Amino acid sequence: MKQKKIVSRVVSLIFLMSVLGMGSLFAQKASPASDFKYDLNEAGDGIVIQAYLGKGGDVVIPSKIEDMPVVGLKLQMIHNFNFAPITSLIFPDSVTFIEFAEGESESIANKKLKKLVLPKNLKIIGDSLFAGAVNLTELVLPENLEEIGYTSFIEIGSDTKTGIKSIVFPKKLKKIGFRAFYMCNNIQSITIPESVEYIGEAAFGWCKNLVSVTMPKKQIEYDGDAFNNCPKLTLKERKKIKDTGYTGKF
Repeated sequence: MKQKKIVSRVVSLIFLMSVLGMGSLFAQKASPASDFKYDLNEAGDGIVIQAYLGKGGDVVIPSKIEDMPVVGLKLQMIHNFNFAPITSLIFPDSVTFIEFAEGESESIANKKLKKLVLPKNLKIIGDSLFAGAVNLTELVLPENLEEIGYTSFIEIGSDTKTGIKSIVFPKKLKKIGFRAFYMCNNIQSITIPESVEYIGEAAFGWCKNLVSVTMPKKQIEYDGDAFNNCPKLTLKERKKIKDTGYTGKF
């Protein structure tokens, strides 16, 4: 009996150590506050990041800076994220907006970026925000996302064979903007939820390997040829799209 108890305890200890080891493996340390330029928000109860000052690599936006929550990004052109060789960019769920300062607009992605994890409470992905991330292989969209701006993800993953092949859009999404996923050549399937009301022109244009679509069972407002130059869509898949009110080209 004693021998069985000892064996049982040893097994439990090994299991606990393996779990703790895996936890530490997957835990990602936040980047230091010194890697960012930041200020208080207007209410004075949160931090807004204005620029990235670090050297690149794996960047994890901290959820707190100076014991205050990081609530958003309002970016200035100088020292922007796309100027550094960032390979992964992970946002904390405390962030509710990512935008540019007035009069400024540019992608914050670069050709080195492979992984992008967005905060679950982000509702709007701004225009051109992650355009040109041609080596992106992992994209986690926010569960509360409502709008994807124009050219937000243009050409993502297009320069790698392991690029993003499937996108399941969040169940609260309402709008997919002009050329949002234009020339995303690795995408093979998309799932558009019932919540979507609008899809812009060329939103999925030139997605040459798109073969499968899951569409809402309702009418959608389209602006132009949202699925132009998607040659691998079969007649059956095209009918699914047409049944939602699409009259454009394929």
